[in-house]
Amino acid sequence: TWHALERHVNLHVATFEPDPRNAKLLRQSAKQWKAPNLLIYSLAASNKTGQATFTQDLLSSATGSLDQSETSFAERHYSQQPRNIEVSTTTLDIATRDMPPPLLVKIDVEGHESEVLEGAEQMLEVHRPILMIESFGVRAQAIWARLAPLGYKFLDADTGQNTRSETMNHLCVNPQKTKPILLSRLAEKG
Repeated sequence: TWHALERHVNLHVATFEPDPRNAKLLRQSAKQWKAPNLLIYSLAASNKTGQATFTQDLLSSATGSLDQSETSFAERHYSQQPRNIEVSTTTLDIATRDMPPPLLVKIDVEGHESEVLEGAEQMLEVHRPILMIESFGVRAQAIWARLAPLGYKFLDADTGQNTRSETMNHLCVNPQKTKPILLSRLAEKG
């Protein structure tokens, strides 16, 4: 986000951060950038609007999640006791209605990727933005299955090569909808 705003201060950027501590840090950072079109929503992106249980990562603040299907990263690796809070949720379909069409969507939601994509079906169908998604294993396969019918192709965002089973960061592009200039600039970045 900050790199994009550094290059294009007038870029429209919307961030969704359900962890109150992280949202506060984002707002503090945003003051330094003075970006006129940066919107910070204290919401979690999901497949429905309402309330949901969010497990905070009190150690690093980087692995909090709505996904309650397994123990959290911090609990599994650092024996941190989970702290659950209630957060508000929205869908990307609803959130992007009154925004310029998205060109790029970054999704890093610690296991909640399928739900975020489910809540973005209309946006994906109409705009087919470039997607950068952190996911791996079975969850990544579910993402590919959801996006392939929309014409998306998948690359390892770290290497620019085809995705493999160990890929964690996925670059998902729709060659018919993605402007060639964007693809070439992404390739330049590696």
